[in-house]
Amino acid sequence: MRLNRSQRLRRFLEAGYLAEELPPPFVSYSFARVRGALLTEWKAATDFPKFRSRPEQFTIPRYASARRRISIPNPINFFRLSSEIANGWNEIRDFLASSKITEFRPIIDAEGPRSIFKLDFDLVGQRQAQILADYDFVFKTDISRFYPSIYTHSIPWALYGKIWVKENHKTKKFKDSLGDKLDFELRKGQEDQSIGIPIGPDTSRILSEIVAIGLERELKPLLSDLDRRSVRYVDDILIGFDEFESEDKISAVLEGAVAHFELDININKTKILGKRGVETFEWITELRACSVRNVTPKAQRDDLERFFKLALFYASTNEKDAVLKWAMKRSRSFDVLKDNSNFYCDYMLRLCRKSLSTLPILSQMLIEAKSNGWPIPSDRINKFISDILMIHAPIGHAFEVSWALFLAKGLRIKLYKEKMSDVFKIESSLCALICMDLNARGLIDGGVDESYWLLYANEQGLRSPMWLLSYEAARKKWWSDGRYKYVEKHSLFGPMLKRGVFFYDENRNVPRLRSELQRAKRQRIRTAKIFRNWVDYM
Repeated sequence: MRLNRSQRLRRFLEAGYLAEELPPPFVSYSFARVRGALLTEWKAATDFPKFRSRPEQFTIPRYASARRRISIPNPINFFRLSSEIANGWNEIRDFLASSKITEFRPIIDAEGPRSIFKLDFDLVGQRQAQILADYDFVFKTDISRFYPSIYTHSIPWALYGKIWVKENHKTKKFKDSLGDKLDFELRKGQEDQSIGIPIGPDTSRILSEIVAIGLERELKPLLSDLDRRSVRYVDDILIGFDEFESEDKISAVLEGAVAHFELDININKTKILGKRGVETFEWITELRACSVRNVTPKAQRDDLERFFKLALFYASTNEKDAVLKWAMKRSRSFDVLKDNSNFYCDYMLRLCRKSLSTLPILSQMLIEAKSNGWPIPSDRINKFISDILMIHAPIGHAFEVSWALFLAKGLRIKLYKEKMSDVFKIESSLCALICMDLNARGLIDGGVDESYWLLYANEQGLRSPMWLLSYEAARKKWWSDGRYKYVEKHSLFGPMLKRGVFFYDENRNVPRLRSELQRAKRQRIRTAKIFRNWVDYM
């Protein structure tokens, strides 16, 4: 199904806006439903064309002390950027389809969980195997801090060539070009900063692919047969070469190509595969082979312990891989006996303490278990939530704190105001709104201290990184004094309020596992079908 401009914009707004790492209440589908009416009214507002804002940002734990920064752009700026991509999709699509080495498919997903399809890593693995069969070696690397380092001006460079842009950047032809419009809208959504694109929205995945294909075009004249011997997925690239071709040459050519776009190769992730490479053990295969029986409680406990200890071992030897996240997701398919529910929960808590990026998986498991009437170790869960808030609130880790608060909400665990002073000082709409939701449900003994967050309860707050709190707390009348007029009177947010747009659905919970697995299966079938004949769906 090919989508028209309005349908493309709808998909970006409802399924490509908010990062999937956010807790479930954060949604944007109502925003997409009234897109046409909003645009009609916004066009009459004098501040719409050049509205400028700062996105909200938070970080997600990766490995060791490394973290990944996620952005929540202001809806006005995201709408404008998404509109440019939706309107210029034919040009973008044809440019993206020109690459012969990328595994990205320029198709907007009409009904999936996200607005664009995710990569098929099985296809990436197949291409890597083919290249290793054809060549003695494979040079594997990626771009250092790819999204945060992308120069917004490099988007038109990639589309039209750096020389042409520099020669024509003052002309009307360039000012009317899609590349310049994308550059402009990106910068307006990050207070005119030209370095970096936001991680989280699907629009950034599309824009990063434009830059990466521009990089490919720089490589092609310098490396013969590039299409045959290379594969790229996002910023990871593999290039095959033989004995007669030096790896130093491959490295130098790549460094020159990325430097053309003011980027750098990640030296720490550069390695050689093939004849001189060291093969690593495939942990996914080993963990997938672990069966967990449900014949007797004792036999199942032994199987569960073996599986989880093996996962912990592989996590320690593959630090940069998401071993524990994979293992916890895999364990959700086990038919755990009721007698083993506490044992299973204890291991899930243990793995989550070791890798807090798995908080969403743990939350889904615990909330669903409680709703099904299964016994869960309440004391240990309470301590786990308390530990998260005590350790991560003072250092502003909004991801960990927001998910801990959401878990407390899902399990109806009462929190205490006197122990949450650091939570109330976090500059995070995610944490603030969940706290206000908890308070509205009577789950914070003593109530919320909103004195810090009230600094954003005004018109200026609507263009600040705390725009989400500023808008939603007013819409839901969650400010203690009931203030909301500053939103109602705003020329851009006022129409959103009038049309019932919301970004926080307090009734939305984690999905049921069975429903989630069914949806995932349908999506895999759809993706496989579409990818087999992907050109027909562009």
